[in-house]
Amino acid sequence: MDDALLEKGRAALAEGSWEKAREILEQSVRVNESAQALEDLSWACWWMNDIPAVFDVRARAYQAFIDQGDKRGASRTASWLGLDCLELSGEFAVANGWFQRAESLLEGDVRCREYAIITNLKANLAFRAEHNPEKALALLEQSHSLAKSLNAMEPQMMAEALKGFILVTEGRVAEGMMLLDEATVMALSESSGDIRSVTTTCCFLIDACNRIRDYERADQWCVRVKEICKRWRHRAVFATCRTQYAAVLLWRGEWKEAEEELLAAIEELKAFRPVSVNAALVRLADLRRRQGRWSDASAILDEIKSHWMKQLICAELAFDRGFYEDALQAAEKFLRQIPSHEKTERITGVELLLRIYLQLGKMEEAVATLAELQEIEEGIATPPLRAARLYAEGMLERARKDYPVARRHLEDAIDIYEQLTSPFEASRARLALADVLSALGQRRQAEAELQLAIETFAKLGADKDVARARSMVRQFQPEAADRDADFTDREADILKLIAQGKNNNEIADKLFLSVRTVEKHLTNIYQKLGVAGKSARAFAAAYATGKKV
Repeated sequence: MDDALLEKGRAALAEGSWEKAREILEQSVRVNESAQALEDLSWACWWMNDIPAVFDVRARAYQAFIDQGDKRGASRTASWLGLDCLELSGEFAVANGWFQRAESLLEGDVRCREYAIITNLKANLAFRAEHNPEKALALLEQSHSLAKSLNAMEPQMMAEALKGFILVTEGRVAEGMMLLDEATVMALSESSGDIRSVTTTCCFLIDACNRIRDYERADQWCVRVKEICKRWRHRAVFATCRTQYAAVLLWRGEWKEAEEELLAAIEELKAFRPVSVNAALVRLADLRRRQGRWSDASAILDEIKSHWMKQLICAELAFDRGFYEDALQAAEKFLRQIPSHEKTERITGVELLLRIYLQLGKMEEAVATLAELQEIEEGIATPPLRAARLYAEGMLERARKDYPVARRHLEDAIDIYEQLTSPFEASRARLALADVLSALGQRRQAEAELQLAIETFAKLGADKDVARARSMVRQFQPEAADRDADFTDREADILKLIAQGKNNNEIADKLFLSVRTVEKHLTNIYQKLGVAGKSARAFAAAYATGKKV
């Protein structure tokens, strides 16, 4: 009877019927509290996010395996208990104790799948808790070799995924992404039955993509993993994936959607995985900072007890508020906790530190910081990082008053940001470009850039940046008389329609002209206004509104 119940419970687990599986397996345990039934019951509880039950049932399963002399089963259970201590309660020391116990149980019996699993988990601990990538990589080589010889797909896949992730964090992007690609293909193949390993492997890939700012790729994988999690009702990874996806949405300027994802993830994680909620909270604090809701951002940061990104967002917030010394302290503290070899985690902190140094007039420090950013970008070479490097170089040249070079770098950065659909970063770069153009005596073109930035910031909901850009525009108001231009009647008609938000086709239809003729009139209008480029139309619209042509 108990064997039949056990098989029935396992079948329910295999099809993702967690409640049904738990009910059947609890019945099986009441009939016969076997180690095997307890082990399977612990997984049903894990899928249902009943954390107290997970620890209780796994501990009973571990003891049952010990009592029946099954050292492999006991080692396997000890391994998962250690991982649960890491993921569910953040207890690194306790996790390490369980890992050591799991390894000791296999002494003299290392040619088995369980040993490959524990070696993977020890590598994860070495990387995340001990910050020792060399030790982690050595353990992963050992695990991968063993898993491959045993034809054990899940530990082999996990070893490749974690190794690839570590290599990416160290800036060895091509090598790391190749391993992550291979591991993810294995994870999504039909022969891989361990959904926990599948989603974990995919999350390594998504995290790596976000770190190197390969947001298009991260977007595609986020959607795929969310589909898998919905199908298997993997709520913990689904919530984690929502947090990662929010980073993609923030980059693309889809702030409303990002907020929805983050608020939903926070609600889910607070309910069943509170130790993991800080990652979503820190992203929400960053969103509030960008929106100019500085008090809300500060309140959220106060709520976060510990997260590696907290100091970074504190530094960004202090910088936005103009508290540059406070920003410097927070940025330096953030970078002190990130080892120099973990290059992808240092990127944003290094960018910010450069801007802080420039604000404080610390030119030597700024030059040295730019050198680190250039080195990181050269090794990773994704378009977003190329734009970040160009923006940093433009800011440095602006501080040196080499305005022509600064203009070139900033315009190139903006072009890349726009190609990547990154409106917030592009608009902030426009503010710097407007300052450079003003220094070059091209005040009208500077105002054109500001008008375009204002439009974008307003759409995003970045209220403080809107106010900042408008303040810069007011600096040009004394030159308003210089802007009067002698427009023809037809040009004045076109300006009125531009101010109404009409596109070229709509203007052509309204005035019974060809689109080409409208374009010719626009060229003349822009020349008379002294503006050019993508910002010219925004300036023309603002001019027409202000002048009431």
